Amino acid sequence: MKLLAQQRDLQAKIPDIEKFLDIVATLQAKKGSGEALLADFEVSEGIYSQARIEDTDSVCLWLGANVMLECSCEEATTLLQKNLENAKASLEVLVADLQFIRDQVTIMQVTFARVYNWDVPKRESVKLVLLPKTLKGIFSAHILVAECVLLDESTTLISPFSIR
Repeated sequence: MKLLAQQRDLQAKIPDIEKFLDIVATLQAKKGSGEALLADFEVSEGIYSQARIEDTDSVCLWLGANVMLECSCEEATTLLQKNLENAKASLEVLVADLQFIRDQVTIMQVTFARVYNWDVPKRESVKLVLLPKTLKGIFSAHILVAECVLLDESTTLISPFSIR
């Protein structure tokens, strides 16, 4: 579950970083034109305000944990590009890990099914050998029979089971 949560977080983070890169590129493009950029920004959840942005040489990046960094547009672009590359690389590794885990779970389920299916005829043959056919029809109560399975030449596993 932790890997799936990380995957969701990274999938949400990548579009945000790309959006921030577009905003910084727009600010850089408007820098020399002399016209102001009008932008709507979120003040609080669901509350927006309009801002007029004049020519600027710096931007502020929200790093989280009540920390904001003011840097030049070029530095911001470099930092955001690096963060985007790291997030995409982490997502690729995470997707590969999740696929590996899915494959291992599938292999485990198939192996359990094969072991169970291998054991069914063995148990049936042991029942028939240990309990004579004449006794099956006579007794209606539960009869406790010991199932003997030869593990190797020196070890025998005995487990009880009940037959009606």
